Amino acid sequence: MDEIRRLLTCVPDAYDGFIDGVFRYVKGHKERESNLKKYISTHPEADSSDVIRNVLLTDPDFWTDDEECKTTPKTVDPVAALAG
Repeated sequence: MDEIRRLLTCVPDAYDGFIDGVFRYVKGHKERESNLKKYISTHPEADSSDVIRNVLLTDPDFWTDDEECKTTPKTVDPVAALAG
């Protein structure tokens, strides 16, 4: 797991919340760990958004791990949301 934390720390715009959140998400899940290692190793220029978009959000379990996330998330129009 030290390798995972080291890889996350090397992401160019890594911040504590990103490192801790991704670390907790992959911890104890060999396939997630492997996907993260592979992505960061082959995309050293990837920033935190790239890692989240291409590793976490592509994980089929991402939306189903939590009871509250068992439904497909709704797309929110940010302009309409701000308009009230």
